[in-house]
Amino acid sequence: GAPPYALVDADGTIQTYISPALGTNLRHYVGRQIGVNGKRGFAADYNRQLLTAQRITVLGEPTNRY
Repeated sequence: GAPPYALVDADGTIQTYISPALGTNLRHYVGRQIGVNGKRGFAADYNRQLLTAQRITVLGEPTNRY
């Protein structure tokens, strides 16, 4: 039931949930190191930060960890 995307640290710990802004497809970025700009909020049901991704920058190659 949690949002389908999350930003995780190097250990795989969820740092914030992420949802796409209209017209943004996050599937292309799964397993990659990225930078995200967008609107911050809070997902009270999950007690976590929620970021609506508006602009994404690829920082590294795919890790294939997740």
